[in-house]
Amino acid sequence: MHQLTCNGVLEGIRICRRGFPNRTVYLDFKHRFIIIKPKEVYAAGTDLKAAAKVILESIESVDDRWRLGHTKVFFRAGTVGMIEEVRDECIKAILNYIQGICRGYLGRKQYKIEQFKKSMVPVMQRNFKKYLFFRDWTWYFLLNATKRFIGQEDVEAVIAKLEEEAAVACSAYDKEVVERDRYNNDIDQMTQDKKDMMHQIEQEQGDLSSFQQDLAKATTDREQKEDELTSVQKKLA
Repeated sequence: MHQLTCNGVLEGIRICRRGFPNRTVYLDFKHRFIIIKPKEVYAAGTDLKAAAKVILESIESVDDRWRLGHTKVFFRAGTVGMIEEVRDECIKAILNYIQGICRGYLGRKQYKIEQFKKSMVPVMQRNFKKYLFFRDWTWYFLLNATKRFIGQEDVEAVIAKLEEEAAVACSAYDKEVVERDRYNNDIDQMTQDKKDMMHQIEQEQGDLSSFQQDLAKATTDREQKEDELTSVQKKLA
C-alpha cells in the first residue's frame, strides 16, 4: 500500500473516481438505453442530447454522476453499470408482460376447454343411465339390430332406376349418332356438288375464252375486208 501511495497509483485512482472517466457518443447511448424511456426519447425526435438527458434524469440513482458534452455523455466510475442494471430491469419487465399475455391467453383457452368438458359431463351421465336402463330390454336389442336398415333405399329399386336412366341416355346417344351421320352425309354431298360446280365453271370459262378468240379473229378479218373495200372504191373512183 505504501508503494502504491508513493507511486501515485492511489492518487490517480482517486482523481479518476472524482472525474468522469467513462464516455459514450450520444447515438450509441440512445440506441442502447432507449428501452428505459421509449416514449419520451421518441418525443425528443432527432435531438440526441435531449434524448440522453431524458434517459439519465429518469434514473434517480445516478443523479450528479453524469455530464453532457457537445458530442458525448460522460459518467463517473461505476455509473454505466448502474444504468445497465436499470436497462436489465426494463427488459425483464417487458418480458414478464409478454409472458403474462401469453399465459393469460393459454389460461383462457384451457378454461374454455374445461368448461366444455364440464358441460358434457351431464350428457355423458344421462346417456350412461339410459344405457343401463335399456341394456336388458329385448326391444332394445331388436332396435339396435334393425337400426342400420332404417332409412336405407331399396337396392333393387335403385338399380332399376339406374338402368332406366342408362336406357334413356343410350337412346339419346343413338339419336345423336344418327343425326351426326346425317349431317356428315349432307356435308359430303355439298362438297361433291361444290366440286362439280367448280368443274363446270372451269369448262364454261374455257369455252368463253375460245369464243372470245373467234370473235377477235372475226373482227380482225372484218377490218381487213373493210380496208380492201375502201381501196377498191378508191380505185374505181
